[in-house]
Amino acid sequence: MSNLKKQEIRIRYTPHSVEKLENTYGYIADYLHNPPAAKKAIKTIGDTLARLTTFPEMGALVSSVYDEVPQDFIDARFIVCGSYIAIYDYSDGVVSVLDVFHTREDIQGQLFGMTSPDND
Repeated sequence: MSNLKKQEIRIRYTPHSVEKLENTYGYIADYLHNPPAAKKAIKTIGDTLARLTTFPEMGALVSSVYDEVPQDFIDARFIVCGSYIAIYDYSDGVVSVLDVFHTREDIQGQLFGMTSPDND
């Protein structure tokens, strides 16, 4: 029998990602006047991210999708959370949620300051 203890993986939200989630909730609840949809969107994102405590590397590498990725994002991953995409990093037993985007947003432009070919 092994005495190895399985490492507990934590989820940490950066201040920026918390702000993005708050803005998402506010936009849906207040601007679109749909609080139930806002709650559902945030729950979907949270439930999806919670799965990373079991499988932290289940998301694809950001560098597998974009040809030019700044050094800061070489090891970053992304996971689809319903209509949203969460960008995260995993190291030393911590999943750090870096950013959250709606799938219609220009993710490459916002993350890297580059314009994606579809937005030219």
